[in-house]
Amino acid sequence: MKELEYINLAVNNVGLIEGIKGCECLQKLDMTLNFVEIEDLEESIDNLCELNDFRELYLLGNPCTDWPEWKDYVVARLVNLGRLDGDEVTKTWRLKAQQNLKKLESSLTIASKNSIEKKILADKDGTYNPNGYTKEFRRECYLEQKQRDEEKEQRSKENSMFKEFHEFEDSMKPTGPPPVYNKDGGIRQINQGKYEWRFDETADHTSVIFEIKVPKYMDT
Repeated sequence: MKELEYINLAVNNVGLIEGIKGCECLQKLDMTLNFVEIEDLEESIDNLCELNDFRELYLLGNPCTDWPEWKDYVVARLVNLGRLDGDEVTKTWRLKAQQNLKKLESSLTIASKNSIEKKILADKDGTYNPNGYTKEFRRECYLEQKQRDEEKEQRSKENSMFKEFHEFEDSMKPTGPPPVYNKDGGIRQINQGKYEWRFDETADHTSVIFEIKVPKYMDT
C-alpha cells in the first residue's frame, strides 16, 4: 500500500515495527500500548528510517519507553519526525539529541543487554512472566493518559488569552439531540438534515398531506 499515510495499531500485541518499507507515503504511526521491548527499539527505528515522509509516531505504553532516553534516541534517528507521543519535535531538541546520538546508542546497547539478561535470569528462576504486561494493564494506562491529556487541555484553555472564546465555543457545542418540546411546551420545529419536504391539503379539505425526502438508507 504505497499511498497509505496513517496506520493505527494502538492497543494490540505488536512487538516489532517491521514490514513497512513499501509504505512509501506513510506519515503517521500509532503504536500506543503495544509490546515493543527496549531490545527491539533499534530495529524498529531502523525500519522507520526507510520512510522519507514519516512525521509522527506514538509509542506510549510500550515497554521500551521505560528507558529514560528513548525519546531523544528516536528524535535523533528519525530526522524528519515532527511529533513524538503528541510532543512537538523542535529544532533545538533534534540538534541536541543528534549531538548525543553516540552516547544514546551506547546507553541503548547496555539497556538492551540488561533487559535480555534479566529475562534469561527470571526464566531460569521461573519468575519471568511474559504476560505480565496485560490487556487490562494497557487499558488502564490508556485511560490514565487520556485523562491527563484532557486535564492538560483544560488547563491550557483556562490559562489562555482566548479563555472567553473557548468558553463561548464550548457552550455552543451540541450536548445531544434537541428535545421534542421547546421551552413553551410546544412541538419543536426543526429540520437539521435540511431534507426537502412538502405540506399540502387534499382536494376535499378533509386531510393533510406531508411528504419528506429522506436518504434511502437513513438510520431509523
